[in-house]
Amino acid sequence: MWIPVLGLVFGVALGLLSTVAIPVAFAKYLSIAVLASLDSLLGGWRAILEDHFDTPILLSGFLTNAFVAALLAYVGDILGLDLYLAAVVAFGLRIFSNIGFIRRFLIYRFRNKRQLKAANSGEAALTDKAYDKNLNQESVQYAKLNHEEDIPTYNFIKNNAAPQLDEEKPKTKE
Repeated sequence: MWIPVLGLVFGVALGLLSTVAIPVAFAKYLSIAVLASLDSLLGGWRAILEDHFDTPILLSGFLTNAFVAALLAYVGDILGLDLYLAAVVAFGLRIFSNIGFIRRFLIYRFRNKRQLKAANSGEAALTDKAYDKNLNQESVQYAKLNHEEDIPTYNFIKNNAAPQLDEEKPKTKE
């Protein structure tokens, strides 16, 4: 855990201390590269939370997205159009979608962890596995009560180690 943090601190310090000037002609390409890396970073974090992270998928997604976005920007420069804006919009949508998922997931976990600790304060301490099982069950119940079955967090929790509940099935929109 400390190696990525150390790399981040080192990279930020190196960026702040260096005096490299980026030509204006490459500003579009640099902005797309930054958005592609941010999209990959948040997508990787989401995959970790969903428990299906895969390094080759992360790296190939980053390289493919960066290449296609740079190609769009290059073709747009040749045609005299701002085609790089299509990549900016696409990356922006994906970034906000990933941030929304991460935010909902962390809120569910925090809220349910606090509620579960309060409920078990007078009981014997739970094992980590039992604690996670109870936490996931509480998250599923919370999502059902708030009719949030359609969000990715609910589906993730429901399909990963959450026991089936004996409640009525969620009503579908017709």
